[in-house]
Amino acid sequence: MGQRELNRVIPANDRTTLDVKGDFIYLHTANLPLKVLVRGQMVTMREGDKRRVEQGFGRFYVENENGADVTAIFIVGTGDYSRASLVGEVAIQVSASLQSVADDTISTNSSKQILAANLTRKHVLLECDREVRIGDASVSATQGVRFASGKVHKVETTGPIYVRNDSGSDASISITEVLA
Repeated sequence: MGQRELNRVIPANDRTTLDVKGDFIYLHTANLPLKVLVRGQMVTMREGDKRRVEQGFGRFYVENENGADVTAIFIVGTGDYSRASLVGEVAIQVSASLQSVADDTISTNSSKQILAANLTRKHVLLECDREVRIGDASVSATQGVRFASGKVHKVETTGPIYVRNDSGSDASISITEVLA
């Protein structure tokens, strides 16, 4: 059992030969119907149609009788093709847990430790309403990583996290730790 994906543009009012072996043809994607000729039998196929040829084939032909080019994705192979999809609810077990932390305020022209070291921390998600700098205990107006306001930033560290605010107004920062 094996399969190949063939991406083709079939020109308007033209026939294309696809030299590929198989015993099924699945028309995964096509913006218009196409005629498919296999072993002397012509069938009109639309997106989502599958054609099974018990004797197998070494090539097939695709005719586009439409007045426009057709972009198509064929999946061709031996055995069988079954399009699988999930419907309904799916539960995913994650080996990490979230730890929401109360928002913190950093006064203007000051630095503050917002999280202590935590060896079980994978990373921290931070969002601040002002531009601030993030770093270690030496964070300052000229040291540390500048974080734009209004964006969620991911910081990967188990060490303590400090924030420096030089925006001219108090800054509010939202914090979520992701623990292993």
